Amino acid sequence: MSPPRHDAWRSVGWGLFLASSWTWCIGMYLPIILLREWGWRGFWLFAIVNVVGATAVGFLWTRERSREFVERRRSLLRLFSLATISFQAFFVAWMAGSVRHPTLAAAAEALGGAGVSALPAWLGWSFGTASLAALALAGSRGESGWRTLGAIVTLGSLALWWAYGVEGWSRVGEGAAPPGELWLLAPAIALGFLVCPHLDLSFQRVAASGAGPIAWIVFGASFLPMLLFAASAYSPAGAMATGSLVVWWFLQCSFTAMVHARELRASAASSAAPSAAPNAAPNARGSTAMVVVALLVGAIAGSPLLGGESIYLRFLGLYGAIFPAAALLLWRGYRSLGILGYLAVAVPCFEIGFIGRPGEAAGRIAWATLLPLGLLLGLVLAPINNGAGRGARAGAVPLN
Repeated sequence: MSPPRHDAWRSVGWGLFLASSWTWCIGMYLPIILLREWGWRGFWLFAIVNVVGATAVGFLWTRERSREFVERRRSLLRLFSLATISFQAFFVAWMAGSVRHPTLAAAAEALGGAGVSALPAWLGWSFGTASLAALALAGSRGESGWRTLGAIVTLGSLALWWAYGVEGWSRVGEGAAPPGELWLLAPAIALGFLVCPHLDLSFQRVAASGAGPIAWIVFGASFLPMLLFAASAYSPAGAMATGSLVVWWFLQCSFTAMVHARELRASAASSAAPSAAPNAAPNARGSTAMVVVALLVGAIAGSPLLGGESIYLRFLGLYGAIFPAAALLLWRGYRSLGILGYLAVAVPCFEIGFIGRPGEAAGRIAWATLLPLGLLLGLVLAPINNGAGRGARAGAVPLN
C-alpha cells in the first residue's frame, strides 16, 4: 500500500532538509583536497562511504531506538553539535580571509591593489551574518518551517551548481600523493563517515519522527550532487571561488550552524524533567551561550593568524578519530578514563598520519593511522565485565 500523499511529501521534505543539514564544510571543501592528493579515486572513496554511511541511518534506527539513544548519549551528541558549529565558523572565517574573487581582485587592482584581501573578508562576514539572521527568522516556525527551509536551501544549492558549472572536473589529474597512501588512510576515512552520522542530532530527529525510506533515499540522491558541486570547484591551486561558490559556502555553513544550534536548544529543553519546567529557560540560555562560545572559538581559529589547511584537517580529525572512537567505546561500556587513554594514543597517530610530523620534510606517515584503529578494534572486541558492556554486546540499540 502506497503512503498517503501528505506523508510522501513530508518524507521528501525531510530528505531535502537532511541534504542541506549534512552539507558541511567537510563536503564542500574536503573533495578539493582529495582531488588534489589522489584524483578521482580519492573523491569517490570519500563520496561513497559518506553517502552510504549517512543514508544507512534511516534504515538502522526505529523511533524508539533513536529516542533512547539521544537520551542516553545526550552529552556526546551535544558535544558533536558544538564542534560542528565551531567547524562551520572556522571555515567561514578562513575562507572570508583567503578567498580571492576574480572580479573583486580586478577591482582592487584598479584601485592600486588596496583591499584585495579585505574585500572578500568584509563580504563574507556580512553575508554570513545576514544568512544567520534570515535562517533564525525563517526557522522559527517549527518542524514544517525547517523542512521547507531545508528544501529551499538544497534546491537553491543545486541552482547555484547549475550557475557555477563543472569546469573544475577537467582539471583533475592523478593526484600528487602516492595512491598507496589513500588505501592506508581509507579505514580511518570510512570509520568517520560510517559512525558520525549517527551522532548528528538532526539525523536522530528525522529518525525519531518516523520518516520512512523515501526520506533517506531522497537525502542520498540529493546529497551526492552537493559533493559533485564541491568537486566542480577544483583547481590545482585550490578552489575556484566565483560568486556562486562563495554564496553556497556561506549559505550552507549558516544553515548547518543554525540546525545544530536549534538541536542544542531542543536537547536542553527535553533534558529537564516535567517537574523541573522552570529550569527549561536557564537550560536554553546555557545552550545559547555555548553556541556563542563555539562560534567565537571557530572564528578565532579561522583568523588570518591561525587559519589554514592544517587547522581544517585537525577539525576534521574530530570526526575521524575522536567522535567515532568515543561512540564505539561508550557503546562497549568503557568509562571516561579508558576513552581518554585511547585518545592519548590515537590523536598523535592521526596527527602524523593525516598532517605529518612537525618540521619533517617527509610529511605524513599514512600507516600511523592503522595503529589506533587496530587498538580500537581490540578494545571493541574485548570482553567487558561490567553491566554496560554486557548490554552493549547484546546489541539492543546500535551504538547505545
